[in-house]
Amino acid sequence: MNIRKIDYNFTQFKNKNLKRGFSLIEVLIVIIMIITIISIGSFEISSFYRRQNLNDSVSKIAFALRGAREKAISQENGQQWGIHFDNTESSGFYALFSGDTYSFSNAYERIGLNENIKFLNPPQGFSIDVKFSKFTGLPSTSSSIIISLISNPSDLKTINMNSNGEVLY
Repeated sequence: MNIRKIDYNFTQFKNKNLKRGFSLIEVLIVIIMIITIISIGSFEISSFYRRQNLNDSVSKIAFALRGAREKAISQENGQQWGIHFDNTESSGFYALFSGDTYSFSNAYERIGLNENIKFLNPPQGFSIDVKFSKFTGLPSTSSSIIISLISNPSDLKTINMNSNGEVLY
């Protein structure tokens, strides 16, 4: 019987010294870990969102160039068609136009770049017109349009227009 009583007393003694709950330091460590994980995740999500905007802008510009070329080949309105890329304002834009040269009066559609994207080519203060001839749809010149993220200019995309009128990006 004495053995049982000693064993019982030892278990009772052991339970008295156990801590219940969490210490303040343990709670703070867990909170810091959660905040770190959330901040890394939110940074990655915002970076993904900006890169996705860049990719979407490239697709829209390529679509506009191909559309202008198709309008020139089909001789819509009996005119040649083109896209005007303008980097003279605070935020760049591109516009679909018909005729020999771009002007506000012959622009059909004006599309501004997303607020976190900028043109690298044309450079700030300049513009480029990409015109397509009637029937053939060949561009007046081969050209490249370069856009990048404002927050990270090294993250850029290039849209090339070759001499055959193909849009590559």
